[in-house]
Amino acid sequence: MAGALGQHRTVHVIALDGHRTGEPIDDYATMTSESFVDGVLRDLDRLGVDTAHLVGNSLGGWIALRVAARGRAASVTCFAPAGGWREGSVVERAIVAKFAAGYAISRGALRLVPSALQRPRVRAALMRTTVHRAQTIDAPTARVILENFARCPSLVPLLLRRHRRALPDVGTVDVPVRIAWSEFDRILRGERSRQRYVDLLPEAEHFVLPGVGHVPMLEDPSLVVETILEAVTIAELAVPAMTI
Repeated sequence: MAGALGQHRTVHVIALDGHRTGEPIDDYATMTSESFVDGVLRDLDRLGVDTAHLVGNSLGGWIALRVAARGRAASVTCFAPAGGWREGSVVERAIVAKFAAGYAISRGALRLVPSALQRPRVRAALMRTTVHRAQTIDAPTARVILENFARCPSLVPLLLRRHRRALPDVGTVDVPVRIAWSEFDRILRGERSRQRYVDLLPEAEHFVLPGVGHVPMLEDPSLVVETILEAVTIAELAVPAMTI
């Protein structure tokens, strides 16, 4: 999406620390979810960006809100943000189980011969938790998704310890916030996976993106780009900024 967004704004794409292509975390044994927030703030400083229109999906949505609470956002657009559940709830345990299973499946799938991912049914089975319409994902993209998941060194430490993976309340966010929930999200299912944000961010705009799963930009990047630009345009009426 960076190319499409770049026709309208300056775009910086940040790779999270402890993720594939991101910077390694100094000590994975002591890391927490807040480590990702610190990494984004450091990268904004390196880029010379004071405030920006922040966009995040899933864990990235929670991170964007935390960065906004530290005063570095002109607006926030979240797609299926993590952390909308009650800490320690059945919903949280179910989501952790899904990610643990996805990690194991991704590592196993990378051992498949390349021709296996050419089969639509194989891709559909592997991608069903991530997207709604697995047929929209081609074989090269599916492989990148699997590699990003299986080769994420921060994932296992987060899954193993509840206090590390805890997503604290985002804090006070005093800029425009749009939260887009996916119509066919198989990870954040039902109100109990979202209610916390309804309570914590009563002034945020909540709406549903039609026809997509948990990672909507994989299925309908045009819709996601349109959603982001609309949010940025509305926010700039009150808070001028030029960076996404």
